[in-house]
Amino acid sequence: MIEIKRTDNSFVIASVMSDKDLWEVSTFDGQSFGEFLESIPDKIWYLVTVDGCVMGLYQLHWRTNVCLEVHAHIMKEFRKQYAEESSYLFYKILMKDFPNLVKVVAYVPDMFKNVQKYLLKIGFVLEGINRKSVLKRGDVIDQLCYGITRQQMEDVA
Repeated sequence: MIEIKRTDNSFVIASVMSDKDLWEVSTFDGQSFGEFLESIPDKIWYLVTVDGCVMGLYQLHWRTNVCLEVHAHIMKEFRKQYAEESSYLFYKILMKDFPNLVKVVAYVPDMFKNVQKYLLKIGFVLEGINRKSVLKRGDVIDQLCYGITRQQMEDVA
């Protein structure tokens, strides 16, 4: 059974994010782990477990007073089997925990086609392209902005 609970435990967050695959896909070139650790208190974190095993984290921060930006950090070995169910459960938690929430956005480097496809599958809509805006693996590339409204989350969750 999947459980998602808010956490501010820096040790747990750092432990999950030290996973090599998560760190590789979740950070931009030049960001050190120390810089990441310093930023932990500035974010809203939810720990995701399945049958008691840690499967990842959801990281949030407010973009505006009604819009959250989300980053899902789900460990590779759990993605195929649990990511979709976890996302729909997380929608319900977001709507409950943040009654003023109207929209959620996600920014994805263009190189991650699998993430883009996944976001579309769980109800996000492509909203725009932030051209040449991120350094990833030595290349300056586009980021794509995806969004989902509260009503859309209610429709799919």
